Amino acid sequence: SQEDSVLLPTYTNAKRHDRKYNAERTRNFRLALVMMLTLTAHNFPEGLAVSVSNMKNESHGLVVTVAIAVHNIPEGLAIATPFFAATGNRFYSVMMAFLSGLSEPLGALVALTLLRPLFREYPWLVDYVLVFVAGVMTAVSFLEL
Repeated sequence: SQEDSVLLPTYTNAKRHDRKYNAERTRNFRLALVMMLTLTAHNFPEGLAVSVSNMKNESHGLVVTVAIAVHNIPEGLAIATPFFAATGNRFYSVMMAFLSGLSEPLGALVALTLLRPLFREYPWLVDYVLVFVAGVMTAVSFLEL
């Protein structure tokens, strides 16, 4: 009867639950991938900003470094949480957040190796790069988050 299917789990109810559960996991995994890609793109210019601001002025560079380091904590959580909801695997979730964060040192490395020689010749270029990085981070924030 109808009342029995509500009280007792049946194969049909289990299938419906599995489909709903799988749809939710798929949605969480998609969200995790979007967050990871977006924040990876966001972290690269942050690395540039940290490196360039330290080249410009060490005291301002320290402030930028600390501010970005502190705000990377919620960024990592924004990546790890949906990955954990989708997979249930803590190691995988933390690893995805870690891999996303690696684009930041890559941005700093690019600034140190490719841009530093230009900054020696054209010191005014530092300000333009910082403005460009701020624009990129603002665009990513408005368009993707």
